[in-house]
Amino acid sequence: MPITKYSVWYAFCLVALTAGVALAQNTDTPPDPKPSPQKAASEVPKPVPSPSPAAPNPLSSIQDQPDYKAYQAGLIERDPVKKVALLEKYIADFPTSVLIGSGNQALFEAIAKATPDDKDKIYQQALKTIATIRTDYSPTGVYLAGNTYSTVVAGLNKVGLPDKATEIALKGIAVIDDMNAKQAFQAKSPLLMSLGQASLKKGDLKSAEQYFKQALAGDYEGNAGLIGLADVAEKQNKKKEQLGYLIQADAKGKLKKEQRAKLEELYVKQHGSDKGLSEVLDENYRKLNPLPIALAKYSPGDKRTKRTVLAELFYRISVPPVHYGGRRI
Repeated sequence: MPITKYSVWYAFCLVALTAGVALAQNTDTPPDPKPSPQKAASEVPKPVPSPSPAAPNPLSSIQDQPDYKAYQAGLIERDPVKKVALLEKYIADFPTSVLIGSGNQALFEAIAKATPDDKDKIYQQALKTIATIRTDYSPTGVYLAGNTYSTVVAGLNKVGLPDKATEIALKGIAVIDDMNAKQAFQAKSPLLMSLGQASLKKGDLKSAEQYFKQALAGDYEGNAGLIGLADVAEKQNKKKEQLGYLIQADAKGKLKKEQRAKLEELYVKQHGSDKGLSEVLDENYRKLNPLPIALAKYSPGDKRTKRTVLAELFYRISVPPVHYGGRRI
């Protein structure tokens, strides 16, 4: 085909058209030079929330304590002789450690393994181990007591001390039976309180008094049982006994306004005035709510300086909580 001016012009147009189509397909739409406020707001990147800090490990503070480290060092030691030495040092260095019971049990097992022929040493450690058993009557306490007694008895049998094993096993059974009986009695105390209140409403004062006393014997917390006995004494016209129960109730919890007024009225009638009432209430409170720790008067030593020390006091609530009354310390 001969090349003419028309064929050249046709080829140029075809190339230009092809390039324009390709450019239109591969080029993004240019941004709007003046975006609308709604569009601008929607395109603002939202801040990425920072990750929440990891929760503190409640065991970290315990694991950092020197008694825990000493206990663990003895526990993980595999050589029986070295294990005995480490656990004996732990018990000697930290006699008040919360892990002392577990430490004594581990030491008993280590001694039985390291020196199985030293019968006397094994038996003496067995006695020390069961002496650390808490005899409270919580379900956990009963379980731990049973586990410790079982470990000791099994160890004594294994080293050839069946008589000693029998002795400690029988003692363990008696202790656990007593713990279970106390636990059952405590569980019944609220029911006995309810029976006392029902008997009081029915006018059966003898039964009400019996139930209230049984509830108190079961370690019923608070002052409801004492107030119930005060109500019984009032209906029996026993003013002196009524006052005694109200004074005790005041030490075990807060009295209602009318109960406090009745206490003061009875005291004035018996003593002529309210003189000495506060001292009587304070003394009774201290008697029924002894301090859990021994207090001694501070005596400055030779190294005492005049620098001021700022101390922060905080309380730690344990399980089960201990009730020390609610009026005064």
